[in-house]
Amino acid sequence: MMFLVYSRIPQGQCASIAGTVFVENPLLSSTIFANAHIVGRRVLIPILPRWAVLFRGVKTFGRVVSFCRNGCAVLGRVGVYPEVLTTPCGQSAGGGDGDFKFFFPQWARVFVTVEEHAGSWLYATEFQDACGDVIHKVCLTSESDLEAFRWWVELNQASNPSASFLRDMRSPWRVEGPAALCKGDARFLSGDDLRMLFRGMIETEVSVRISVGNEGLVQAARVRPNRLKEEGACVYLGDDESGLQLRVDRLAEVSLHCSLSSSNWILKAYDAEGFPACTVEPACGESSEGWERLLRDSIRSFSKQPEE
Repeated sequence: MMFLVYSRIPQGQCASIAGTVFVENPLLSSTIFANAHIVGRRVLIPILPRWAVLFRGVKTFGRVVSFCRNGCAVLGRVGVYPEVLTTPCGQSAGGGDGDFKFFFPQWARVFVTVEEHAGSWLYATEFQDACGDVIHKVCLTSESDLEAFRWWVELNQASNPSASFLRDMRSPWRVEGPAALCKGDARFLSGDDLRMLFRGMIETEVSVRISVGNEGLVQAARVRPNRLKEEGACVYLGDDESGLQLRVDRLAEVSLHCSLSSSNWILKAYDAEGFPACTVEPACGESSEGWERLLRDSIRSFSKQPEE
C-alpha cells in the first residue's frame, strides 16, 4: 500500500492549468478551469466545507483508500467508505462499526487533488485543519467510480479561491518536550521491543484493531498482519487491505496498558506531547487469547534481553 499523504499544501505560487498537460485530464475537462490551480506539482480544486453533505457522497466513490495521520503515524484502509452519521448539532459524527470518529470543529477546508504519476492520474480528497495540516485523506483506486467522483466534485466545488486560500499554510511543529507518562499499571517498551512484537503478530497470525488519531479524526482498522517492512526509523505493519506506518524515532513512549473495561492489554504509542500516536488492541468480536499469549511470550523475550 503506498502512503501518499501530504502534511500541508506545498509551498509555491498558484498557477492556472491553462496550457498545461492537466487540461487533458478527464476530470478537469469537466470542471470550471478558473477553480483549478496548480500548486507545487498538483492541481487543487477547492470544495465547499459542508462536512455532512460531503461524506454522504464519498461513500458513492466505491473502493478507495482512506488515511488518518498525525506526526508519528499513518493508518491506511482500502475499501468502500462507510455510511457517516452526524450528530444533531453537526459537530461530530461516526462511521462504520466505530471505525471513524469525526470532530468537525477542528476541520477548516477541503481540496480535491489531481496529479500525474507513472503515466496515470491520481485523484484524492484532502481534508485540512486551519493550519493546513491534513486531517484525513481519501484516495481513489483503479476500482473507484470516477463518474460518481466527477459528479461529487462538480456539485461541491467552491467558487474561485483567493490567493490566501491556496497559499502554503504552515503551522509550527509540536514543541518537543517530556511526554505525559502513564500512571498506574503499565509496562514500557523500547523501539526494539516494539519491532519484536510486530514480528510476533505476523508469526502468530493474530488479528488486532489499530487506531490512529489527530485533533479532528480517529480512524481504526481491523488488521491481520502479514507484512512487515522496516526502513530505518520507519516501520510498516499491515495486511492486504489495511496498514500502519509508524515513525519510531518520533515516539516518546511505547507502553502496554491494562484496559479497565475488558482486562485486555492495549499497546499505546505516544508522541512528545503525550498524545496517543496509535493504539493496538485485540480485534473486536474475536477471542483475545492469541493476543494475550503473544504478549506473555514477548514480555518474557524482552526480559531476557541484556541491559545496556
